[in-house]
Amino acid sequence: MTTAPISVVAEPRPAVRLAVREDEQCLVDMVKRVHEESALRSADGELLPLDPVRVKEAVQRAIIPNRNGHDLPAWIGVIGRHRELHGSVYLSMEQTWYSSQPIVAELWNYLLPEHRKSGNARALIEFAKDSARSINCTLVMGIMTSGREEAKARFYRRQLGNPVGTFFAWS
Repeated sequence: MTTAPISVVAEPRPAVRLAVREDEQCLVDMVKRVHEESALRSADGELLPLDPVRVKEAVQRAIIPNRNGHDLPAWIGVIGRHRELHGSVYLSMEQTWYSSQPIVAELWNYLLPEHRKSGNARALIEFAKDSARSINCTLVMGIMTSGREEAKARFYRRQLGNPVGTFFAWS
């Protein structure tokens, strides 16, 4: 009995698109979820307070070109339709304190819990890598979480290679 050769077809990468103004409220709501999973705490052990004005300003910086006039550019890659986002990655051109060479810094990379374990996280990281590659900049991504840090670190290591350091927060 002969059998047909098994054909393995890779799952297509989920589509990541640039966020636009119609995504603003959904992104602001998503940042509230990002904040809930954050590990940064104040001296009294509570989550650092969420400032809605700063959140809105950050989101608008990325979706409204030249919002602040002098800022280096920022952009957000999203998965999902307007008002039905599954996840997002916020990227910003920044400069280190010691060089005028810009880098691409990730402020958050977040998927709603019901859209994890789906290829979405890999797609958002690939979007970030493609973004940095397209402007010939180094991409800097990290993990700030209150749970599953080791699993997330293994995933990031598989996608990005070995880490360049470690971040500590003391309060």
